[in-house]
Amino acid sequence: MTISLRSAIPALLCAAAYAGLAGAQGTPAPAAPACDPGASQAVAKATLFLQQAAASVNAKQDATKPLKLAITALTTPTKDAKDAADSVGRAYYLGQAYILMLQQAGVPASGPRSTYGIATQPTANIDLLSAADSAFTTVEKAQPGCKSEIEQWREQKPWLEAVNAAIAAVNAEHYDSAEVYARRALTIDRKAPYAYTVLASVASSKKDYATATAMMRKAIEAASADTIYNDAKQNAMYDLANTLSTQYDGATGADKATIGKQAIEAWEAYIPVGTMDARVGHAQALASQIALAIKDTTEYAKIYAPVAANPARFGDQALLNAGVIATQAEKPDDAIKLFAAVVERNPYQRDALKNLAASYVGAKQPEKVAPVVDKLVALDPNSASNWLLYAYGYSGMLKDTKDPKLTKAYTDSLVKYNTKSEKMTPNVEIQQFAVDSAAKSATLSGTIENRGAAAKSYTMTVEFLDKSGTVVGTQSVTVGPVAPKASAPFKATAQAAGVAGYRYKPIV
Repeated sequence: MTISLRSAIPALLCAAAYAGLAGAQGTPAPAAPACDPGASQAVAKATLFLQQAAASVNAKQDATKPLKLAITALTTPTKDAKDAADSVGRAYYLGQAYILMLQQAGVPASGPRSTYGIATQPTANIDLLSAADSAFTTVEKAQPGCKSEIEQWREQKPWLEAVNAAIAAVNAEHYDSAEVYARRALTIDRKAPYAYTVLASVASSKKDYATATAMMRKAIEAASADTIYNDAKQNAMYDLANTLSTQYDGATGADKATIGKQAIEAWEAYIPVGTMDARVGHAQALASQIALAIKDTTEYAKIYAPVAANPARFGDQALLNAGVIATQAEKPDDAIKLFAAVVERNPYQRDALKNLAASYVGAKQPEKVAPVVDKLVALDPNSASNWLLYAYGYSGMLKDTKDPKLTKAYTDSLVKYNTKSEKMTPNVEIQQFAVDSAAKSATLSGTIENRGAAAKSYTMTVEFLDKSGTVVGTQSVTVGPVAPKASAPFKATAQAAGVAGYRYKPIV
């Protein structure tokens, strides 16, 4: 399972990375006046050694020796009452020294305390990252004004390396290692969302959905604290809804409806903030499918409402899906608004045109059907269902008139187009139109049905269009011979940028 943040997170982390020492390394800014951890003799002595360590790093030299001296100064017991009482000041610099020590080449992450210059209990083992966390926690509790600076120290290179290693491991499906690295990252920083996301993926790989959803919720909560995590938050929201949908698929009994409701709510939370059109479309489709399955049609309006309220913010697929859901919710006026928004943006969007015409029929606005179908059949001329829409439109107008002349005209047109639909051969059914913007390619596929009495081959010439209607690619495909009353598949492709729609020449 590939973590959804695979491409976004490492770049973000590297942009936020901080090496930890002065000068070119980018040491955190001096503490604000609100942060006053203390200044005992031990602290004063230690800061001199820390300055030496910074100078060593700036000179690209090993800083282990001055860091050990700083740690020794901060951990040596003292008889001076004032010095002994300055536990916050000692912890403030001790945590920094531990973080810097972890950045020195060849220094182990854990080992005997004497290895790092700790003056007490020299043979006892210590984990530097845990020790740094304990020191920083002491400062944060005693001096809340130091929290912002401490947060910078928590997200130093040791944390960054652990998070990136966790992401690399989960993407490689090395789940045990991913969990170890993620928990390592959480040792020092529990406010960033990334480690929680990794743990969620690990749990999902084991089908432990309770843990997976709990970790995703933690990721969302953590990401909500700062706008720099907006992408991470959006991805976590999508993953949460997707996981709940997967859990719903496997649920039985009363739990199924409960989990289904949770999945719908998670999708409804995601849709207004989603920025990837394909994901928003996926969200709408799954949410509406679950709502239909659990017979909770009251959710339909909530699913498509954010898109209807601000159509300009969403892509074509999201608008199309929202229109379909509005139709299911028996809100034809909303459906018309959504499909019309796609057509206005892209007049060669065949699905939008077809749905718009059908929506006018459902909204009892039959006079508006034919102009839309005119555009539709110009793109998709061999679709029997397209020509039948003319018949539906005239049927509606026939019901609305009492004029004898119009009655005859509408009846004649109704019969004409109904007959054309029934006798359409060959009949083309479009199954997929896919555009890959990155690869600058487009594919149209479907079936050609032979409604005649003899086997026949067909040549279909497809023109791929941009939003201005300019032909940017053409392919002719031959299908057949197709047996009577049978269908055969076709596929046409184009290597072109900016493809927004298609049309094909009438097939005879």
